Amino acid sequence: MKTSNKLLLTALAVVLASLLTYNIALRAEYQRGTYKDRFRDYQTLALTDFDQVQVVSENVSVKLTPGPFAVRVSNNAAAKVNITRVGRRLVITEAPALRGTWAPGNQILISCPDLRLLRTAANSATVAGFTLDSLQVEQSRSSAVEMTNNQLGVFQATAGQGAGSNPQLSIDHSNRIQRASLAIKNRGELVLENVFIPQFSCQFSDSATARISGKSLGMMTR
Repeated sequence: MKTSNKLLLTALAVVLASLLTYNIALRAEYQRGTYKDRFRDYQTLALTDFDQVQVVSENVSVKLTPGPFAVRVSNNAAAKVNITRVGRRLVITEAPALRGTWAPGNQILISCPDLRLLRTAANSATVAGFTLDSLQVEQSRSSAVEMTNNQLGVFQATAGQGAGSNPQLSIDHSNRIQRASLAIKNRGELVLENVFIPQFSCQFSDSATARISGKSLGMMTR
């Protein structure tokens, strides 16, 4: 048999063996039912009794939702962050040896019954689905906070703490906020997407920017 034919058969055998191994693993996962678990790629931490979240770690994506206490860290991010509770505050810091590393899977999912304060730095955070009397957000550096589908009595936010900060605060049309007091400092950016807030006040620095659409335009002329 020619050498080329032998190499072709060897390559074919390797491919078939790989497919067989993959199919066996896939069948095992199906039988265990793990494919149904949307948290199967996350590690769950035993952290409870907090109503404040401070995200110091760079280059992570955090999503906060209402519900029983749960802190889930993607397998990709687990070795890159340290998460502790200090009093009523959940603090997320970065493992010093891995500072600055990033990958799309660097995700942290947090649920808690109540949220009073969110403080973020160079990272992205989504606050979704809360019904609260009040919420305070403090942003520094290049953090991005997205507010979606929340019902808030009073919302206070300061975006742009610290010289050189260029954070972004986004509030979309799905939010129901009765009163908002915002301060967009340094090179911060405010995005209001067709949301109407009956009692609204906002202070802008000379370097701040805003993108405003729909119903939100009327708030700026009052």
